[in-house]
Amino acid sequence: MTFGPKHVEQDDPDAPIQRFGVLERWMHLFLFGAFLALCATALGFLTAKLPYARGGFWTSHWALELHEIAGFIFAGATVVVVLRWFVTALPAKYDWQWVRMLGGYLWIKGHPPAGRFNFGQKMFFWGAMALAVVLSITGVTMWLKPGGDGGWATLAYTLHDLAGILLMAAAVAHLYLTTIANPGTLSSIFTGRVTKTWAHHHHPNWAEEVDSSSVDSAH
Repeated sequence: MTFGPKHVEQDDPDAPIQRFGVLERWMHLFLFGAFLALCATALGFLTAKLPYARGGFWTSHWALELHEIAGFIFAGATVVVVLRWFVTALPAKYDWQWVRMLGGYLWIKGHPPAGRFNFGQKMFFWGAMALAVVLSITGVTMWLKPGGDGGWATLAYTLHDLAGILLMAAAVAHLYLTTIANPGTLSSIFTGRVTKTWAHHHHPNWAEEVDSSSVDSAH
């Protein structure tokens, strides 16, 4: 594997750190659920002309209705995600060191500095949100003028399809990095918690901030 799993020795499971709040977990769930519905219906539209797909769900108005509803949920969730994580995803001074260490992947070992989001996650965030905005704007344009003609309509459909394909590819990479490459990461978006060992291994700067705030609150 190009990016092998980063194994972390487990610590006391009774000593978790809160990583994601309730709002963050729900907004991610809505965004992810809507995106899955969009992917399923979009791929259905692309294959609808094949013989085995004719007359099926993908050629019915229900598929288009589902795509449109999921699209509006996706656009709304995108706005909430950007507003919530905008500051967290801003570059930090130590991000350059994370880049120099390639995030601790490949042949470079160690614990690269990282805040609540590491530099790779920040780049993914901004790239994914940019594609989501393109999808949303072009999607609304196509919804207002379905089957429109002219250069603008052609551009909207082309950008919509291209952004969708790129975002699907990014989502696959994101899923890989949160499961196989970094075991124990995926569950945090559902439970909102990670272990202290995981936090200090993957996001040492953020873990130190959490430890400092815990000490301050204890006094």
